[in-house]
Amino acid sequence: MEVVKGDSQKADDAAVPDHLWLHAFWMGYADPQCLARHRAAPGINPVGGAMEGGAPHSGWQASMTGFQAFGLRVWRRRTLRGYHNWRRNNIPWQSNLATPAQMVRWRMGMRFGSVRPVYEWTAKGRLFYSRQWALLRGSEEGAATVEAGFDAIRRCANSSWFEWLEGSAPLFWNWPEEYQRDVRDGQPHFLEGVFGPPYLRHQAKHKDPAKQELMRAKVVKVRRLDYIKAGRIKSGTSFFSVDKGATDIRMVYNGTSCGLNDILYTPHFGLPTVRATLRALLPGFYQCDLDVQDQFLNYKLHKSLREYSGVDIQGVRSHATEDARWESQRPARWERWERNWMGLRDSPYRSLQWQVRLKLVVYGDRRNLANPFHWDHVKLNLPGSLGYRADLPGVMKIRADGTIAAEIFVYVDDGWAIGHSAELAWRVARFYAAMCARLGVQDAARKWTSASRTPGPWAGTVTHTDQDQVCGMVSQEKWQKTQALIREFGGDVGAGLPPTAETPRD
Repeated sequence: MEVVKGDSQKADDAAVPDHLWLHAFWMGYADPQCLARHRAAPGINPVGGAMEGGAPHSGWQASMTGFQAFGLRVWRRRTLRGYHNWRRNNIPWQSNLATPAQMVRWRMGMRFGSVRPVYEWTAKGRLFYSRQWALLRGSEEGAATVEAGFDAIRRCANSSWFEWLEGSAPLFWNWPEEYQRDVRDGQPHFLEGVFGPPYLRHQAKHKDPAKQELMRAKVVKVRRLDYIKAGRIKSGTSFFSVDKGATDIRMVYNGTSCGLNDILYTPHFGLPTVRATLRALLPGFYQCDLDVQDQFLNYKLHKSLREYSGVDIQGVRSHATEDARWESQRPARWERWERNWMGLRDSPYRSLQWQVRLKLVVYGDRRNLANPFHWDHVKLNLPGSLGYRADLPGVMKIRADGTIAAEIFVYVDDGWAIGHSAELAWRVARFYAAMCARLGVQDAARKWTSASRTPGPWAGTVTHTDQDQVCGMVSQEKWQKTQALIREFGGDVGAGLPPTAETPRD
């Protein structure tokens, strides 16, 4: 069944369309290329095997839960090993002072209801470990590594196959070396002035009780995820909400009224438009939608700005009975942001810069034929050149099989995967989401759509590749909004009213 993104998918509690992944698994049996890739990876004999026959064995859907649990366990183990390897290489212990045999001993004893080996510290081993524990946390680099590593691994351990149930944290050790410290600690901010007088005005409640409860739920959620935590506060912010979909809201934390945005410098940056997506499309190409969950909140706020990013949580504390003890442990009226928050002037620039860097990591080795982003050479199709065709893109990355290479575009948090076949477009989306998971960035699986030639809107535009043509359009919502603005402007002009600050300029 084809899935096209709708308003129902925008809600935070929307269901994950898991049948898309089941369909992709089932289709893998019928696709010879998919079968060849699965065999090539572990070196399976090309004759015979469980994937022969063009369809999975009966009852295969019931086994998927077990496969997901096993895959999740493997991912967690690799994540933990990756952190330990990085820590040993960058902040090593003085391991020459004691051998493993001098640190621990074992004996046979009762454990989990049966006799089995039980390991315990030796006196020398416990003393050595205690000293190394203190030394590691005694340096600024070591303390930052342990704190960030523990936080990230805890969140991985409590995640499910499709969701980061306790939020995410950057797995900094998996990022390219030049970015590891900044993604661990948060990028430094560009300041153009000095901090003004403290802003500690109490937050007013929303006039609409229903909206107030939605705001309460949103704030409690980010506090529960430790994106907002207790800490030293020098100045605060305010917040409000805007509608999101049919029944949800989006929280906006105001960095302007408190004066914080006035001293922050943010460079200009571009975003992809329909012109970019059209250059990657040909008739018959497939497209599918994916989404980055909590785009800004995936990345850390630098410590220099955390104490100026206070939030008055007194009026939006949790009323749930099960949260009573948790709330009693956080009695302060003011808490503070630990992540890039929506409403801070440089949050879009900082977060989207990380997402662009992530995309470059996702591209991988272009020469690897198994890479969905593989391309062999660049072909120019410029006006005036020999063989120029106006119906083809001006610059094309060509795969070894002669087709145009797959591509992915990201507009803030909205991803758009493109490929010459449905299977390739899905592989591109899955590959991107897998790399997000490896780097500690959330993927909103509930917002995925199936690969289609007639997909729904993306970034306010619609591109269809059926009927042997590529057609770019604006979404119906955007078109209606434009018509309303034109009618409003026309009414003002017809009435002879002078332009005002509210008069549309663009």
